[in-house]
Amino acid sequence: MLETDGQGLAWPGSLPLLHAVADGVIAATFLLVPAVLLYLYRRRGESSEREAALVKLFLLFVFAVGLVHFAALLAPWLKAPALEGLLKGAAALLALATAIGLLWLAPHLLGLPPATGFRRKSPRT
Repeated sequence: MLETDGQGLAWPGSLPLLHAVADGVIAATFLLVPAVLLYLYRRRGESSEREAALVKLFLLFVFAVGLVHFAALLAPWLKAPALEGLLKGAAALLALATAIGLLWLAPHLLGLPPATGFRRKSPRT
Protein backbone atom coordinates (compact mmCIF):
# COMPACT_ATOMS: atom_id res chain seq x y z
CA MET A 1 0.00 0.00 0.00
CA LEU A 2 1.32 3.42 -0.93
CA GLU A 3 0.61 6.45 1.24
CA THR A 4 1.26 10.05 0.29
CA ASP A 5 3.05 12.77 2.17
CA GLY A 6 0.37 15.36 1.46
CA GLN A 7 2.20 16.67 -1.59
CA GLY A 8 1.37 13.73 -3.83
CA LEU A 9 4.64 11.87 -3.24
CA ALA A 10 4.04 8.19 -2.61
CA TRP A 11 5.65 6.50 0.39
CA PRO A 12 5.71 2.70 0.35
CA GLY A 13 4.44 0.52 3.21
CA SER A 14 5.72 1.32 6.66
CA LEU A 15 8.00 4.20 5.67
CA PRO A 16 5.65 6.84 7.15
CA LEU A 17 5.62 4.90 10.43
CA LEU A 18 9.42 4.76 10.44
CA HIS A 19 9.61 8.53 9.96
CA ALA A 20 6.98 9.15 12.65
CA VAL A 21 8.70 6.95 15.22
CA ALA A 22 12.13 8.40 14.43
CA ASP A 23 10.87 11.99 14.61
CA GLY A 24 9.04 11.20 17.86
CA VAL A 25 12.11 9.69 19.52
CA ILE A 26 14.40 12.47 18.30
CA ALA A 27 11.91 15.14 19.41
CA ALA A 28 11.51 13.57 22.86
CA THR A 29 15.24 13.24 23.45
CA PHE A 30 16.08 16.67 22.03
CA LEU A 31 13.48 18.22 24.35
CA LEU A 32 14.62 16.19 27.37
CA VAL A 33 18.40 16.58 26.99
CA PRO A 34 18.41 20.41 27.30
CA ALA A 35 16.26 20.17 30.44
CA VAL A 36 18.71 17.73 32.06
CA LEU A 37 21.74 19.75 30.96
CA LEU A 38 20.17 22.95 32.30
CA TYR A 39 19.54 21.23 35.63
CA LEU A 40 23.15 20.02 35.80
CA TYR A 41 24.49 23.42 34.72
CA ARG A 42 22.51 25.23 37.41
CA ARG A 43 23.50 22.70 40.09
CA ARG A 44 27.20 23.17 39.35
CA GLY A 45 26.81 26.95 39.51
CA GLU A 46 30.27 27.83 38.26
CA SER A 47 31.04 29.36 34.91
CA SER A 48 32.10 32.60 33.34
CA GLU A 49 29.65 34.87 31.54
CA ARG A 50 30.96 33.65 28.20
CA GLU A 51 30.55 29.99 29.17
CA ALA A 52 27.04 30.66 30.48
CA ALA A 53 26.07 32.33 27.21
CA LEU A 54 27.44 29.41 25.18
CA VAL A 55 25.66 26.84 27.35
CA LYS A 56 22.38 28.70 26.92
CA LEU A 57 22.85 28.96 23.15
CA PHE A 58 23.62 25.25 22.94
CA LEU A 59 20.56 24.35 25.01
CA LEU A 60 18.32 26.56 22.87
CA PHE A 61 19.76 25.04 19.71
CA VAL A 62 19.15 21.46 20.87
CA PHE A 63 15.63 22.39 22.03
CA ALA A 64 14.89 24.06 18.66
CA VAL A 65 15.98 20.93 16.79
CA GLY A 66 13.63 18.95 19.03
CA LEU A 67 10.80 21.29 18.07
CA VAL A 68 11.64 20.83 14.38
CA HIS A 69 11.31 17.06 14.74
CA PHE A 70 8.10 17.46 16.75
CA ALA A 71 6.69 19.64 13.95
CA ALA A 72 7.78 17.03 11.38
CA LEU A 73 5.95 14.39 13.40
CA LEU A 74 2.76 16.46 13.31
CA ALA A 75 3.21 17.72 9.74
CA PRO A 76 0.81 15.22 8.11
CA TRP A 77 -2.01 16.48 10.35
CA LEU A 78 -1.11 20.15 10.78
CA LYS A 79 -0.50 20.96 7.13
CA ALA A 80 1.57 23.97 8.22
CA PRO A 81 4.79 23.95 6.22
CA ALA A 82 5.42 27.60 7.15
CA LEU A 83 5.57 26.70 10.85
CA GLU A 84 7.99 23.86 10.17
CA GLY A 85 10.07 26.23 8.01
CA LEU A 86 10.17 28.88 10.75
CA LEU A 87 11.26 26.29 13.31
CA LYS A 88 13.97 25.03 10.95
CA GLY A 89 15.13 28.60 10.34
CA ALA A 90 15.30 29.30 14.07
CA ALA A 91 17.21 26.05 14.66
CA ALA A 92 19.63 26.95 11.86
CA LEU A 93 20.28 30.42 13.31
CA LEU A 94 20.81 28.97 16.79
CA ALA A 95 23.15 26.33 15.35
CA LEU A 96 25.18 29.01 13.59
CA ALA A 97 25.32 31.22 16.71
CA THR A 98 26.37 28.22 18.82
CA ALA A 99 29.13 27.27 16.38
CA ILE A 100 30.44 30.85 16.26
CA GLY A 101 30.25 31.08 20.06
CA LEU A 102 32.15 27.84 20.43
CA LEU A 103 34.88 29.05 18.08
CA TRP A 104 35.06 32.34 19.99
CA LEU A 105 35.26 30.56 23.36
CA ALA A 106 37.65 27.78 22.28
CA PRO A 107 40.87 29.56 23.34
CA HIS A 108 39.44 30.16 26.81
CA LEU A 109 38.30 26.53 27.12
CA LEU A 110 41.71 25.27 26.06
CA GLY A 111 43.26 27.32 28.87
CA LEU A 112 41.26 25.53 31.58
CA PRO A 113 43.13 22.94 33.63
CA PRO A 114 42.28 19.27 32.97
CA ALA A 115 39.72 17.53 35.18
CA THR A 116 42.53 15.85 37.14
CA GLY A 117 43.81 19.32 38.06
CA PHE A 118 40.39 20.25 39.41
CA ARG A 119 40.25 17.08 41.49
CA ARG A 120 43.65 17.70 43.06
CA LYS A 121 42.70 21.26 44.07
CA SER A 122 39.27 20.35 45.40
CA PRO A 123 38.99 20.29 49.22
CA ARG A 124 36.44 17.45 49.01
CA THR A 125 38.88 14.84 47.67
